[in-house]
Amino acid sequence: MNVTEVVPINRFDNLSFSSEIVEGKTSPLHTRYMCPRCAETIAFTKSHFEEHTGRQHTNLPTAVVSDTKEREEQRGFVDTAFLDWVCPSCQLMVRAYVRHWAGGRHGDHGANIVAVIELG
Repeated sequence: MNVTEVVPINRFDNLSFSSEIVEGKTSPLHTRYMCPRCAETIAFTKSHFEEHTGRQHTNLPTAVVSDTKEREEQRGFVDTAFLDWVCPSCQLMVRAYVRHWAGGRHGDHGANIVAVIELG
């Protein structure tokens, strides 16, 4: 299995979600991932990334997940939340690692996409 790590901004059009209001504006509530294999665009919302704070569920086969373990340890992502999926057009398997944060004014919180791996 070929595991490729890519810079998140090369696949997503937005990397940050936040409840903060800065200068009267909120951050975007959605992002789109573009598959490098087939150019399929997959839309996600802020809630997709917020729901995966516990990183309990994977959409990938067990054998594939085991291929990511060593990379997670090397890159410091062992305890990092993730969202994963399979491209509906070409079946490329993708995992986006997400770091959640909380604090600041008025209970602000958010999530940042920090890494992406593609498995194919």
